[in-house]
Amino acid sequence: AEPSERLHRNSLYRTMRDVEYVLRVFALLDPENIGGGMKSTLDNAMKKHYTNRSVDLMTMRSQFVGGLELAYAIGGKDAFRIPTGQSKRGRPSASLFDALLVALIRKLERADQILEHAAEIHTALEREFDNSEFYELVVGRANTRTSTIDRAIHVQHLIESIIGQ
Repeated sequence: AEPSERLHRNSLYRTMRDVEYVLRVFALLDPENIGGGMKSTLDNAMKKHYTNRSVDLMTMRSQFVGGLELAYAIGGKDAFRIPTGQSKRGRPSASLFDALLVALIRKLERADQILEHAAEIHTALEREFDNSEFYELVVGRANTRTSTIDRAIHVQHLIESIIGQ
Protein backbone atom coordinates (compact mmCIF):
# COMPACT_ATOMS: atom_id res chain seq x y z
CA ALA A 1 0.00 0.00 0.00
CA GLU A 2 1.11 3.51 -0.81
CA PRO A 3 1.92 5.75 2.22
CA SER A 4 -0.74 8.29 3.10
CA GLU A 5 -0.54 11.94 2.07
CA ARG A 6 -0.03 12.80 5.75
CA LEU A 7 3.10 10.63 5.85
CA HIS A 8 4.43 12.20 2.66
CA ARG A 9 4.15 15.62 4.34
CA ASN A 10 5.96 14.41 7.47
CA SER A 11 9.59 15.53 7.27
CA LEU A 12 10.82 12.71 9.54
CA TYR A 13 9.28 10.18 7.17
CA ARG A 14 10.47 11.91 3.97
CA THR A 15 14.06 12.15 5.18
CA MET A 16 13.99 8.69 6.83
CA ARG A 17 14.91 10.24 10.18
CA ASP A 18 12.30 7.97 11.79
CA VAL A 19 14.25 4.96 10.52
CA GLU A 20 17.49 6.52 11.72
CA TYR A 21 16.09 6.92 15.25
CA VAL A 22 15.22 3.23 15.40
CA LEU A 23 18.67 2.30 14.13
CA ARG A 24 20.30 4.67 16.64
CA VAL A 25 18.67 2.87 19.56
CA PHE A 26 19.70 -0.60 18.44
CA ALA A 27 23.18 0.58 17.51
CA LEU A 28 23.66 2.05 20.99
CA LEU A 29 22.30 -1.00 22.80
CA ASP A 30 25.37 -2.91 21.61
CA PRO A 31 28.56 -1.15 22.77
CA GLU A 32 30.56 -3.00 20.07
CA ASN A 33 28.84 -0.83 17.46
CA ILE A 34 29.87 2.43 19.09
CA GLY A 35 32.96 3.87 17.50
CA GLY A 36 33.96 7.32 16.37
CA GLY A 37 30.94 9.50 15.76
CA MET A 38 27.28 8.65 15.30
CA LYS A 39 27.67 8.06 11.54
CA SER A 40 30.25 5.31 12.02
CA THR A 41 28.20 3.85 14.90
CA LEU A 42 25.16 3.60 12.64
CA ASP A 43 27.26 2.17 9.80
CA ASN A 44 28.69 -0.47 12.15
CA ALA A 45 25.21 -1.47 13.34
CA MET A 46 23.83 -1.68 9.81
CA LYS A 47 26.70 -3.90 8.68
CA LYS A 48 26.32 -6.13 11.72
CA HIS A 49 22.53 -6.49 11.40
CA TYR A 50 22.67 -6.92 7.64
CA THR A 51 25.08 -9.83 7.83
CA ASN A 52 23.51 -11.41 10.93
CA ARG A 53 20.63 -13.53 9.66
CA SER A 54 19.74 -14.71 13.16
CA VAL A 55 18.41 -11.31 14.22
CA ASP A 56 15.02 -11.71 15.85
CA LEU A 57 13.03 -8.81 14.42
CA MET A 58 9.98 -9.54 16.57
CA THR A 59 12.08 -9.28 19.73
CA MET A 60 13.63 -6.05 18.51
CA ARG A 61 10.18 -4.67 17.69
CA SER A 62 8.89 -5.67 21.12
CA GLN A 63 11.87 -4.01 22.82
CA PHE A 64 11.49 -0.79 20.86
CA VAL A 65 7.74 -0.54 21.37
CA GLY A 66 8.14 -1.43 25.05
CA GLY A 67 10.73 1.31 25.48
CA LEU A 68 8.50 3.84 23.70
CA GLU A 69 5.52 2.90 25.88
CA LEU A 70 7.58 3.41 29.03
CA ALA A 71 8.96 6.72 27.75
CA TYR A 72 5.42 7.90 26.98
CA ALA A 73 4.28 6.85 30.47
CA ILE A 74 7.12 8.90 31.93
CA GLY A 75 6.98 12.04 29.81
CA GLY A 76 3.96 11.84 27.53
CA LYS A 77 4.33 13.42 24.12
CA ASP A 78 7.16 15.57 25.47
CA ALA A 79 9.27 12.62 26.68
CA PHE A 80 12.09 13.42 24.26
CA ARG A 81 12.06 17.20 24.63
CA ILE A 82 14.65 19.08 26.64
CA PRO A 83 12.76 21.23 29.15
CA THR A 84 13.39 24.96 28.80
CA GLY A 85 12.18 27.88 30.86
CA GLN A 86 8.81 28.08 32.54
CA SER A 87 6.88 25.95 30.05
CA LYS A 88 9.22 22.94 30.44
CA ARG A 89 8.46 22.18 26.78
CA GLY A 90 11.62 22.52 24.77
CA ARG A 91 12.93 21.20 21.53
CA PRO A 92 13.06 17.50 20.64
CA SER A 93 16.45 15.93 21.24
CA ALA A 94 17.87 12.90 19.47
CA SER A 95 20.45 12.55 22.25
CA LEU A 96 17.74 12.44 24.91
CA PHE A 97 15.76 10.00 22.74
CA ASP A 98 18.80 7.71 22.52
CA ALA A 99 19.66 7.87 26.20
CA LEU A 100 16.12 7.39 27.48
CA LEU A 101 15.17 4.59 25.07
CA VAL A 102 18.42 2.68 25.59
CA ALA A 103 18.08 2.96 29.39
CA LEU A 104 14.43 1.89 29.31
CA ILE A 105 15.02 -1.06 26.97
CA ARG A 106 17.82 -2.22 29.26
CA LYS A 107 15.31 -2.13 32.13
CA LEU A 108 12.27 -3.63 30.34
CA GLU A 109 12.15 -6.50 32.82
CA ARG A 110 11.39 -3.82 35.45
CA ALA A 111 8.58 -2.21 33.42
CA ASP A 112 6.06 -2.56 36.25
CA GLN A 113 8.28 -0.63 38.67
CA ILE A 114 9.05 1.99 36.01
CA LEU A 115 5.33 2.49 35.37
CA GLU A 116 4.65 2.66 39.09
CA HIS A 117 7.27 5.42 39.48
CA ALA A 118 6.77 7.14 36.12
CA ALA A 119 5.87 10.55 37.62
CA GLU A 120 8.85 10.39 39.95
CA ILE A 121 11.19 9.49 37.07
CA HIS A 122 9.76 12.34 35.00
CA THR A 123 10.38 14.84 37.80
CA ALA A 124 13.90 13.53 38.35
CA LEU A 125 14.71 13.82 34.63
CA GLU A 126 13.41 17.39 34.52
CA ARG A 127 15.47 18.23 37.59
CA GLU A 128 18.55 16.68 35.96
CA PHE A 129 18.41 19.32 33.24
CA ASP A 130 19.04 21.93 35.93
CA ASN A 131 22.36 20.14 36.46
CA SER A 132 24.73 21.86 34.05
CA GLU A 133 26.86 18.71 33.69
CA PHE A 134 23.89 16.60 32.56
CA TYR A 135 22.58 19.40 30.34
CA GLU A 136 26.00 19.63 28.69
CA LEU A 137 26.15 15.84 28.31
CA VAL A 138 22.83 15.80 26.43
CA VAL A 139 22.93 19.12 24.59
CA GLY A 140 26.50 20.26 24.23
CA ARG A 141 28.67 17.24 23.71
CA ALA A 142 29.38 15.63 20.40
CA ASN A 143 28.18 12.14 19.64
CA THR A 144 31.49 10.59 20.60
CA ARG A 145 31.68 7.04 21.89
CA THR A 146 32.21 8.22 25.47
CA SER A 147 29.46 10.86 25.59
CA THR A 148 26.95 8.59 23.87
CA ILE A 149 27.57 5.78 26.36
CA ASP A 150 27.67 8.22 29.31
CA ARG A 151 24.23 9.67 28.44
CA ALA A 152 22.52 6.29 28.48
CA ILE A 153 24.34 5.20 31.65
CA HIS A 154 23.42 8.46 33.40
CA VAL A 155 19.72 8.04 32.58
CA GLN A 156 19.84 4.35 33.50
CA HIS A 157 21.39 5.20 36.89
CA LEU A 158 18.75 7.87 37.46
CA ILE A 159 15.99 5.31 36.81
CA GLU A 160 17.72 2.76 39.04
CA SER A 161 18.03 5.31 41.84
CA ILE A 162 14.24 5.45 41.87
CA ILE A 163 13.23 1.84 41.19
CA GLY A 164 16.32 0.10 42.57
CA GLN A 165 18.87 -2.02 40.74
